[in-house]
Amino acid sequence: MNGQSIVAGWPWRTGGCTRRRAAATALSVAALVVALLGEGCSSIRQPYSQADYAEARIAGMPHVRAWADNSRQPLLRFTTSAAPLTMLTLSGGGAEGAYGAGFLTGWSDSGSRPRPGIFAPTFIDVETDDKRFAEMHVDGSVISNVPAVPEALLLDKLPARTAAHPKLYIIVNGKLAPDFDVVADGTLSIVARSFWTTVKANTRNTLIATYEFARRNAWEFRATSIEHERAIATSSFNFDTAYLRDLFAYGYARGRSGRAWQTTLPRS
Repeated sequence: MNGQSIVAGWPWRTGGCTRRRAAATALSVAALVVALLGEGCSSIRQPYSQADYAEARIAGMPHVRAWADNSRQPLLRFTTSAAPLTMLTLSGGGAEGAYGAGFLTGWSDSGSRPRPGIFAPTFIDVETDDKRFAEMHVDGSVISNVPAVPEALLLDKLPARTAAHPKLYIIVNGKLAPDFDVVADGTLSIVARSFWTTVKANTRNTLIATYEFARRNAWEFRATSIEHERAIATSSFNFDTAYLRDLFAYGYARGRSGRAWQTTLPRS
């Protein structure tokens, strides 16, 4: 097991950046305008304090709320059901999410895909005393780019649930290995590259911890990601239709083949 995190390096070139800087400035202004317009169009919501948050509960379901980073509460309630536990998680990835979408479609078409649940971000109605609120629950990758196992459980040895070993499938929408790129000498380009380098490092670190959790608890571990040899966009903000279709087709072929799963993490 390689516990080494990824820190991808790249050369920076200067010169010839006037048009790129102008484009970056225009893009930043456009993003600000969109953000301000979106803020102005947002719906008015009920006042909601931290005290309300601590006491809020879902009507008729008093014991379902759990905090992923709170080690003082049971986050997984194991039952005596003989059905094997199967979990599927997808990482964040921007435009590279087309890989995961294609992989899932191909996996389904192969007839070998189990049916774990996937839920989109949504509002959940909660109540406290005589007040009701709509809590916004967003993508789990806000906390972890690979939200497979709650943080408070990563170091635990769990009691055996059934004779069948739980199965954990992870689809990484991107590469795990460093990827060469020449970054333009502009603020937006540097920030974008720095951001995705950090995301990649955090993704690998989380996968290492998740793999160790699976090994310690005798869970079957399966992970897939974009192959090192596969060319991808140098920025995950590239939502060009042709690029997305090509990446979807690539993911579909790997998902349908059944040969894209790794049982360990690749060494960088």
